[in-house]
Amino acid sequence: MIVHWSDKESCLCTQDLWLFRYFFRSEKLVKLCRLPRKNSGIRGLIIDFVARSWLKQKLKPTAGIGHVLQISADKILVIHDRVYLCEQKKEKMTVRYIESQHHFARPLRNGLAVHPLSKKVYFGEYLNGHTRDIRIFSINTDTLALELCWQFSRSEIKHVHAIHYDQYRNRLWVLTGDTDKESAFYYTDDEFQSLHKFAGGSQQWRAIAMLISADSIEWGMDAGKDAAATDLNFLYSYTFSTSICTRLEKVGNPVYAATFFESCNAVIATTFEPGRKQPTIECAELWLQTNDKSWVSVLSLDYKKSHRSRVGNYAMIYLPYGELPTNTIVCTPVNTHANDYCTVLYKFKSDSDI
Repeated sequence: MIVHWSDKESCLCTQDLWLFRYFFRSEKLVKLCRLPRKNSGIRGLIIDFVARSWLKQKLKPTAGIGHVLQISADKILVIHDRVYLCEQKKEKMTVRYIESQHHFARPLRNGLAVHPLSKKVYFGEYLNGHTRDIRIFSINTDTLALELCWQFSRSEIKHVHAIHYDQYRNRLWVLTGDTDKESAFYYTDDEFQSLHKFAGGSQQWRAIAMLISADSIEWGMDAGKDAAATDLNFLYSYTFSTSICTRLEKVGNPVYAATFFESCNAVIATTFEPGRKQPTIECAELWLQTNDKSWVSVLSLDYKKSHRSRVGNYAMIYLPYGELPTNTIVCTPVNTHANDYCTVLYKFKSDSDI
């Protein structure tokens, strides 16, 4: 089971092709719906039966659904083999999908952003080992239309890491990678009628996760195994009122995810990449932001490669979109010795007691 999205009341999880909602207070797990079979007819039915079988899931488990995002109280967006919209209508959850001529590469996990005014969802393509241009798409959650809204040339970037919505500046941030030249922060204030480069040119600006507040943005580097041994990963903060960029905490491994608590503090997750040149621990970690805005490592999970297909070789801790309840972390460890591909809920009493 994988966690994808959270607010202070509940979180959205998936297991195989099923969507669930877990309620924190009542501790109840409610089944919402299942994505429909892509292939129709007898052949599709047989393929689906084999794929869903206990034996198949035991011998060759797969990654399951990659992207789930709560759009509104009654709408959930899913990106899997197609783009789906799950809608709550009275007592029933219905599932529709986009019939689009656009064939796109899926985004990196936590790479989606919802613009609250237009209700459009934005994502950029994430590809490795390619020579083609990289595109950014929007999904209209009312008409369920997929539209191309921006395109980078391959000479500019390798791929898009993530898009983040900035409620304080009504802005969308676009984070790209991977080389020094390709690593940058871009932004658009008009939903991709224009796009501006904010900063870039080094591994400092190679990032996936971003924490956004009224006068600053905070991020962790994503200098992975292809980076130099000297490119240790740090947390950074940029303050808009002073135009000052500050180096914060050394976290060692790349930062893949970050989520705020409802109390305004935050948690980040670092990822262990086997084969990295940097002298870092062989663990995925959770780092907690304390009340004085410093950062402390509160959980380390040792690396252990699982046999699950399409999840890669890295030790990771998935964090959800949205926000977490106060003093509660819900996450999914991946390729770890403990709780691999299980959704785990941690509660703690203070900033350093998880």
